Formats: sequence, structure tokens, C-alpha cells
Amino acid sequence: MKNILRFLFIPILAIQISPLHAQDSLSALLKRASSLREGGESRKSIALLQPALQNSGEEASSVELGKAWNLLGASYQDAGLFRDAARCHERAIQILREDSNGKAELASALDNLGSVENWIGTPQVSRALRMSAYRIYGELGDQVGQARTANNLAVIAIHGGDFRTAKRYAKTAQEIAKGSPAIDGDDLAALESVAGTIALHDGQTERAIEHLSRAINSWTQKHGRQHFLVGLGYSLRAQAFAARDEGTQALSDIEEALRIEADVVGRGSAIYWQTQTVHASLLRDFGDLNEASHIEKESDAVMARIKQDQCNQCTTTATGFHPLP
Repeated sequence: MKNILRFLFIPILAIQISPLHAQDSLSALLKRASSLREGGESRKSIALLQPALQNSGEEASSVELGKAWNLLGASYQDAGLFRDAARCHERAIQILREDSNGKAELASALDNLGSVENWIGTPQVSRALRMSAYRIYGELGDQVGQARTANNLAVIAIHGGDFRTAKRYAKTAQEIAKGSPAIDGDDLAALESVAGTIALHDGQTERAIEHLSRAINSWTQKHGRQHFLVGLGYSLRAQAFAARDEGTQALSDIEEALRIEADVVGRGSAIYWQTQTVHASLLRDFGDLNEASHIEKESDAVMARIKQDQCNQCTTTATGFHPLP
């Protein structure tokens, strides 16, 4: 078996926005933007929401404005624009904290900001945000939200190499999900992806591939093939095939992941270059050392620029944001 865990890559998943019910013009735009995002067209969602929020007046409720900022942040995150995503989620949280009717959307915004923080490398902040979201969902009796945040806490633990904690959170998420008929395709896929990653860590490669194949199928059914989550699913499954020394299938999956990510989030995004890092590691393990070295050098340079850009224009989240008690 290849030493797959040295480049294990799993995203924070299942970014969610609460259902929309209001009937005014901003709500109509939100519905259109949400539909575009569901179909993998997050940049079109951004193009709709940006001017709407710039021109929003007093007629919009605070809950609706919070939803709009949260959706804009999720769309930015889908596109790999994490700095912009963080600012939007922070704005949503500031608005929603002031309205007792916005607790469900507040939990969603906290959860989504936790996703950004994990992507940019601040897992402690991510964990605190997600714990706040989990507590709010519990207070609301929202089993879907609790399952989602517990699963995402498992992902943070996986990133930190703490698989004992990851298994505990994953088990909690799965148990909650079993009792909730409202779990949708994104959440099911996220649960499967975490289960597959844990199975891979435990050396159960056949189970890992089964879980990750179900995750890919769920994301494809929900969003269509051209969606960044589908690409991330292929990236994960490529690593499972590599662990079983199935180089042809592993490289086929990672190439499909790269094709999707290039089309959806672009070749300049962190998501694309993190997938390229996995690609390089697979190539190295299967003997193409020159190409692996070339990709690694290019990936390191691009990721360094992206990280520097994030640091130069960072938000206050990592140092100044205080999650709910």
C-alpha cells in the first residue's frame, strides 16, 4: 500500500443556506442566485448578489440580508475566493446576531465561516465556529444542522491527524442523520466522504472506495457533473485507488478532478492547486518523478502566492472574531 496519508486531502463540505420564504425582490434574487449555485454556477450567483447587496435598503429584513450575505459568501467559497467569502460570512454573522429570528441562518453562517477558516489554515478558529453552530442547531432541534456540523468537526480532526476524535464526531453525525429524513444529497455525500477517508486511514481500501463512489454519485445527482464538490470527490477516490496500487484508476480520477476544478473554479484557485498537489504525489508514487517534481514546484509557488495574498488582505476572523459562548 502506498503511503497515502502523507498527502490525504479532504475538504470541509456541505456548505448550506437556510430555505428562503420571503416574497420581495431581494428574496426573488436570492432564489435565482441559490439555484445558480446549486447548479455549479457560483460566479453567476455572485454577479447577481453583489449589486443587490450594495443597493439593498431598509425595506429588507435583517434575516433576509443575513441570508443574502451568507449565500454570497458560500458562492465565493465555491469559487475558491476565500478572502471574499470570509468577509461576507462575517457580515452575515454581524447582522444575524442582532435578530433572534435569525438563529438558524446564524448557525449556517458560523458553519460556513468555519469552512473558510479551515481552508486558509486556521483550524482552531474553524473548530470554535463550528462548535458554536452545533450548539445553536441543538437549541433549535435542527438534526440536519447538527449532523452537518458534527461531520465537519470530524473533517477538522482528520486534517489535524486526530482520527480518534474524527471517528467520534463522524459517529455522532451518522447517528443523528439516521434519525432525520430531511438529510439531502450534499449532506449524505459529506457523510460518505468522511466515512471513506476514515476507512482509508484504517487500511480498509475497498470500503473507502465504496463510500467515496457513493459520495461522487450523490454530489453528481444534486449538482450535475460540473461542480467543484464532484471534483473533490474524485480527488479523494483517487487516493483510495492509489492506496490499493491501482495507478491507472487513481490517475484517471485525479485527472477528472483537475478537469472539473479547472472548469469550475479556475486554474488560479487554491482548490485547483491543492488538487494538483495530490496529482504530483500520485505521479511520484507511480514512478513519474520528473513530472511530479515539476508540478510540485509550480504548486508550491502558486500556493505561496495565494497564502501571501490571504495574509496581506486578511479579515479579522483569525485574531479578532469571537464565537458565540
